[in-house]
Amino acid sequence: MMQNIRRFDIFAIFNKVSKENEMDEKHAKGYGIWMARFIAGRRFGAKATKPNGKKGSKTAEKKATGVQSWYTLNGKPQTDKEYDNELLKRFGSANLIALEKWVKDAYIKGVDYKTIRDCKHGHGWCAECSKDFRKVFKNILGHNPKAVRI
Repeated sequence: MMQNIRRFDIFAIFNKVSKENEMDEKHAKGYGIWMARFIAGRRFGAKATKPNGKKGSKTAEKKATGVQSWYTLNGKPQTDKEYDNELLKRFGSANLIALEKWVKDAYIKGVDYKTIRDCKHGHGWCAECSKDFRKVFKNILGHNPKAVRI
């Protein structure tokens, strides 16, 4: 059974999806988990650095070196494996694929993070998103998404 979907999960997926055009998939996953952990850890004193511990934008560094590198949090690189460990273990492959597809479809339509997040909590489905979300879950998982704990 799928676990509750946290704001953290949606934020990680949303940030991954938002960077897919700028980075390869592995680095987009790393960015997604880095951003989610960074925001979640701000009040607990987590220290985040950009790739290679340098100041400045990742885009500028990528252009200069031609190589993508990992963001770090408390000295630990936030990689695609970290994303998979956090989200795949929590949801399973089919559920994660469904969530990523739903978030990506909403992102492409121009739906912002807060709208996506709020659609998913407390069964507060917005009219525009609920049809797509239910369709994705029905097609991928073969069951009624109302049964999924959100």
